[in-house]
Amino acid sequence: MKAYVITIEGNQYSEESAQRTLKSAIDAGLDAEIYYGVDKYNSVNELKTQNLTLNDLNQKWLKYSYLEPAIGCFLSHYFLWLKCVQSGERFVILEHDVEFTDKFVDSKPEPGSFSIMNIGKPLWDTKTDEHLGGAHAYIINAIQAKKLIKSAKNDGIVPTDVFINRNIVSIEDAKTYTCFQRQEFTTIQRDIQSDSRYSDDCVPAKKAWNEGKGRVMVFLADEKMYDKIPPLISNARIDGLWDGDFIVVTPVGSDTTYLEEHKIEYYIPPELHDTPIHFNKMFMFSTFFEEWDWILYVDLDVWFLNPISLSNLKSKDKLFAKRDNLPFIKQFKNKDLTSEQSRCSKYLSNPLNYDEATFQTCFLYWHSDLNKQVFKELESTYFYFYVYLEMARANHWEQAIFSIVFNRRWNIIGEDWIQTKVLDEVDWDLSLLDKGYSDGGDYEDVTCVHFTSFFPPWEKKNKRFYNEWLSYNEI
Repeated sequence: MKAYVITIEGNQYSEESAQRTLKSAIDAGLDAEIYYGVDKYNSVNELKTQNLTLNDLNQKWLKYSYLEPAIGCFLSHYFLWLKCVQSGERFVILEHDVEFTDKFVDSKPEPGSFSIMNIGKPLWDTKTDEHLGGAHAYIINAIQAKKLIKSAKNDGIVPTDVFINRNIVSIEDAKTYTCFQRQEFTTIQRDIQSDSRYSDDCVPAKKAWNEGKGRVMVFLADEKMYDKIPPLISNARIDGLWDGDFIVVTPVGSDTTYLEEHKIEYYIPPELHDTPIHFNKMFMFSTFFEEWDWILYVDLDVWFLNPISLSNLKSKDKLFAKRDNLPFIKQFKNKDLTSEQSRCSKYLSNPLNYDEATFQTCFLYWHSDLNKQVFKELESTYFYFYVYLEMARANHWEQAIFSIVFNRRWNIIGEDWIQTKVLDEVDWDLSLLDKGYSDGGDYEDVTCVHFTSFFPPWEKKNKRFYNEWLSYNEI
C-alpha cells in the first residue's frame, strides 16, 4: 500500500526524523515516500487561500499548541485528503516521527466505504475513543476523506487528531498496532514539561523550529486605559491568530490591581520625570525584552481584522513600521528657535545626515537583537532632544526620538498595516464624528488598522467597530 510521510521541508529535526520513518515504513512493507507538508511560515496564508476557519480557538488551538505550526499540520493532512479523493485510492498517512514495530498488514484490502483505520498506538488510552489519540498513522479512503473535507469547509477546523472524530467519520483501530510515535521532538506542542507523554530530553517546539524564545505583543498603558487591553488581546488571538505572549508597559506609580486580576503580565520601567507616557516606548528596547526573540508593539486604538503574518520580516537589524507622511524635520520644533536649537535644526535638515522619510510608532516590529544596538542611543537622544534642547515636544512626542535613532535602519511593516481613512473622509473635522460615523473602509486584505485617539473602536461614535469591540470585552 502507498504511504506518505508528512515532512517539514527545511526543518532539520523533521527531515532527519522523516528519513528514519521512511526507512521504517519501507521495511514494514509499505510503498512509502516523503510528502512535504505546509510549514508554519505559510500556514496562515494557506488557511485563507483554502477559505477555512478555526473553531474553538482558545480551548482547542492555543491552550495546547503553537498556532501556526498546528495549522500547518492540519493543512498537511488536509491536502493529503484532497489527494485521496482525487486519486480514489486508499493510502497510509504517516507523520514524520513514526516507527514501525511489525510488518504492515492491510486488514481490509477490498474497496468500500469502510472506516478510517488507525494503525498507530494512541498517545493516550489503549484504543481510539471519540477522536484519534494522535493523527500519526492511519489509513484514509476517498469516502471518509470527502467527509473530512466537507466538515472542514462547512464547520471550521480544530487540531488534526481532534478533528478526525466519530461525529464526522467512522473510525476503527487495527487489531494490532504496527507503529508508534517516537516523540523525540515536537514542532507543535506548548508545554511538554508538564506532559508525562514527553520524556525529559524531548526537544521543545521553539528549539525544533530554531526560533529560540518566541515572540511577544506589547501595549503601553496607565491605569486609566487598562480596561482597553482585554478586548484587544481577544481580538489579537481570535482575528489576528496571535499565539505569542502579551505584556503591558506601565509607568511607575500605576495601580496594577486590574492587570493582576486579569492575569495580564506587565513591566514597570524606570521613572521618567515630567515626560509624556509615550516616551516609555523606548524601554521596550531594554534588556528586559531580550527574553523574547521578536517583539510587536501596537497602540491600544488599533484593531486586527486578519491573521498576523510577519514571518517574511526576517532582518534582525531593522525596525519595521508604518511610513508617516510627515517629513522628518517637521517632527521637531521649528519656530522661535534658540541659536543652539537652530544649529541642531540645520544639522537635522541636512539630507547627508538624515533621510526625509520617517515612520509612525503605532505599529513597531523588531528582533530583540536590535535592543543591544539602540537602547543607550534612545536614552541619550531622549535626554538631549527632549530634556535638554526641548526640540521633541510637539504632538509627535516620542516619534521624533525614534526617527533620529532609526533613521536609515527601518523598513515598511507591510501595506496591510494601515491608518483609518475616516479622518480624511471628514477632512479632519472631528465634530462630524461626534454624532457617530460608520467607517466605510475596505479592510478585506488589511491585517491591522490604526483608528487614532480621535476615533477608537471602544467609542460609540465608531459605529462599525464599537459593537465588535464590546463583544470582545465580554469574552
